Amino acid sequence: MTLSTQVNNAVEYYSKFDAIKSWGLKQLAGGRIPANIFYDDLELPPISVVRNDKPFALEIVSHCWQYAHLLRYQLSSIVLYAPNDMDITVTVYYCETDQATVDTLGYFASFDQPNITWNWQCFDKEYLFRRSIGRNHAALITKADWIWFTDCDSIFYQNCFSSLRQQLRCELSPLVFPLIEHRSRPLHPEHTHLSFDGGHISLVDIEPNDFVATAITRATGPLQIVHGDVA
Repeated sequence: MTLSTQVNNAVEYYSKFDAIKSWGLKQLAGGRIPANIFYDDLELPPISVVRNDKPFALEIVSHCWQYAHLLRYQLSSIVLYAPNDMDITVTVYYCETDQATVDTLGYFASFDQPNITWNWQCFDKEYLFRRSIGRNHAALITKADWIWFTDCDSIFYQNCFSSLRQQLRCELSPLVFPLIEHRSRPLHPEHTHLSFDGGHISLVDIEPNDFVATAITRATGPLQIVHGDVA
């Protein structure tokens, strides 16, 4: 589930080749174009399945720069709907000058649950504006069976993790993504769901009826679930 808010568009300029390559990579993410068109030397390592006698490990990776009002929904959902049958590492890239996010991470670090590991990664804010930097950092050091690259406004609602574990145990694809995402209707910046008081941070939950199901056809930014052997 994803909370939506009104934000300014960021515009980036590419050369014609970069634009074509960018389009191609988007098609690649959707499975329409083979990766070796752009990367001749791309060789996937052998992909191992998770044995039934081995704990299932998932790492969630997100970035937060001045979006603490949304991040608290994500971290709350992990606390409220934590599974009992898998180990989760929650990695958040943030900057120490973003006080609201620092306070939010401090609050959630106080929740000590045996199968959840909080992993806060402090970067300069310039490094947060390119999610690929933190994602590459996480991919190189992850020890998880699967790593879910997401955004801080994504919410892992009830039964999300249990169903994910069930479907990924024998999955041999290097990249998977949900077929359905539930999105909130656009919210005004002053909406009560988006209000934030750093002095009174608490667990928050959502009303699922406020979200609308949307079909997903490719691995978009917050919906990229990569096998740990490949990452």
